[in-house]
Amino acid sequence: MLKELLKIFSYLPIVLLAACGGSDSVEKAPMPQPSALPPDDTLVAAKRLLPEDVAGILDQAIEQMIARGATGVVSISDRVGNILAVSQHGVSTRYVQVAPGPGAETAAGNVGLQSALVPRTAVAIS
Repeated sequence: MLKELLKIFSYLPIVLLAACGGSDSVEKAPMPQPSALPPDDTLVAAKRLLPEDVAGILDQAIEQMIARGATGVVSISDRVGNILAVSQHGVSTRYVQVAPGPGAETAAGNVGLQSALVPRTAVAIS
């Protein structure tokens, strides 16, 4: 008899959970309607960088370096990562030596570009 009672009570939570159903009495919020967007060509044309824009940005960056007495490499890329321009200003050396990382003193740690000479322009875009 005890086993039968335990069996009945073990099904009770399942029956109670199944009885808890959703109700249609709750008001649902209306779905937002998308606003009218201009055609894709208009958006693309508005966001596209023209060669004149890139030249202007490059000029501004070089003017700021000159004003601050700094030297360096300027690189300009678009949102996707395409490199649009790279320029050096006042840089005395054309190459940079990559510093060894941690564990480089062991044979297993001496891999990759450690101690390699890399062009400064490549460092600016990596």
